Amino acid sequence: MAYANNVYYDVMNNRDASQVATAFGQQLAQANRDEAHTLLGQHRHWRMSLIGPLRYGPVTRLGSDTASVTVTKQERALEYTDTGAQVADKSGTVTLVDTLQHVDGRWLVVAVN
Repeated sequence: MAYANNVYYDVMNNRDASQVATAFGQQLAQANRDEAHTLLGQHRHWRMSLIGPLRYGPVTRLGSDTASVTVTKQERALEYTDTGAQVADKSGTVTLVDTLQHVDGRWLVVAVN
């Protein structure tokens, strides 16, 4: 989960989607690629970082190769134009329910709710 969060921050902070297939299922990986492309086209980027550690709720098995877990994070999330003007502050506590799927020996995030 921490790895997937780091990959997501690379998309948002650096508009770099080169690692999304290593952390996310196909659909979510494409959504992250699209987000990086959109940010690039809008000449915007985020400066996102964790303020504290990721906190995890219980893992619920949904099948032999799927599970869900609640993840809560406190993050700083500031959006900037490429010229340096801050346009948004979405910092705060975020709680997500991630659905994971075991594929080729690793767990990928396939949905975020």
